[in-house]
Amino acid sequence: MSLAMENVISQENVNRKLTTELLPNVLITVGDYMFMIHKSCLANKSAFLRKFIEERSNEENDLVCAFTLHDFPGGARTFQIIAKFCYGQKFELTSSNVVPIICAAYYLNMNMMEDDDTTSNKFNLIFKAKKFLSGNVFSNWKESIEALISCDHEDVLNQADELGIVSRCLQSLAYKVTYHESIYPDWWYEDVCSLNLSLFKRLIEVLGEMGHDPVNISNAIAYYANEYNPGLDPNSSGIWSVEERKLHEQIVGMLPVQKGATSTKYLLSMLSVGTMLNANVRCIQSLERKIGTQLDEATLEDLLVPCFGDEQDATFDIACLTRIIENFVEENMLAIELLYYSHDNKSLEGSDLLLAKIAAVATIVDQYLAKVAIDSNLKLEEFRSLACVIPDGARPSHDGLYRAICTYIKHHPWILNQEKQRLYQLLDLEKLSRDACRE
Repeated sequence: MSLAMENVISQENVNRKLTTELLPNVLITVGDYMFMIHKSCLANKSAFLRKFIEERSNEENDLVCAFTLHDFPGGARTFQIIAKFCYGQKFELTSSNVVPIICAAYYLNMNMMEDDDTTSNKFNLIFKAKKFLSGNVFSNWKESIEALISCDHEDVLNQADELGIVSRCLQSLAYKVTYHESIYPDWWYEDVCSLNLSLFKRLIEVLGEMGHDPVNISNAIAYYANEYNPGLDPNSSGIWSVEERKLHEQIVGMLPVQKGATSTKYLLSMLSVGTMLNANVRCIQSLERKIGTQLDEATLEDLLVPCFGDEQDATFDIACLTRIIENFVEENMLAIELLYYSHDNKSLEGSDLLLAKIAAVATIVDQYLAKVAIDSNLKLEEFRSLACVIPDGARPSHDGLYRAICTYIKHHPWILNQEKQRLYQLLDLEKLSRDACRE
């Protein structure tokens, strides 16, 4: 495809600047486009192109000097602007083109000119572009976003990274998010969804380094995840791509490490999606650990993580919940031992809150057991293992566990008497109420 240079350079300007060269004598290919340009214009502005032209020029046939610029930052559109600059034509710097222009200028080694007045910065494209970047982009929220969007292509991003442009834009955005006074903490969520996943992840990292509110960061990540791929619904059915799985794994990896920064409900929904997508072990374990540290905030509905196996599997992922509870118990083991096995359990600071927290988890586990007990595919060992995860002393009452066991036996009439006995052995009769015994 040929890109007509009439759109770049006016014939009047060509005639004024070029007295000896009547026709363009350099053919440069950038991507799918070809540019016919005058040799002298390029050589005066770019040391890189001057060297290329000297190496490829044919003295006998001066009309033929052709080469391709591979991986040119910004592609043909940016080279067109570079050509305008070489011919002295006016062009507009914007937040969308300034970064590719700077990267392209460095690619072409345009910071040294022999024939121009090098003492004057008005002839220096890099100086002009950097001045615009500092004065018009870094200080402006939307302009910084647009500048980062222009780095979408790898050829631009790599060069912009080396020049420190990307980090400056990210720091500018993070500073505005952290110190911008607004009654709406989510004012910036939608704008940053314009960034690709890699740049968004880096912005989140900078925000974390600045000490921004981890709850706000977590909410922004959830917003981005939904905007980026709203189809990742654990209740949907179908085949999901490798890209969707990798996206999910990266989103989970971005979530703040601070306890309580991400709601338990959202973590459990992400766990359901991760199970559905067959996410890697690190992703699943990370979610299970986070959920385990704040399990007392969950509701019964939250814990009903589907089992994405064959028809012989239980409806809900019992093994997953068992691991989550193990994480909770490990997190609170010292408190459990002090509260339930010490004669002076009030000596533990915050003991009332810890008692309530542990009791809440024990209660919800028993409710879960009663809910899943009706599943004919639920194996006795799975049911029993889940019931045993809660330490003996952590259940203030065994009424809920008793009802769950009765429900399981009712819906699994084929189990043997000795198997029923193994379930009943889980009960502490002293913690059963009279009402429960009458049922």
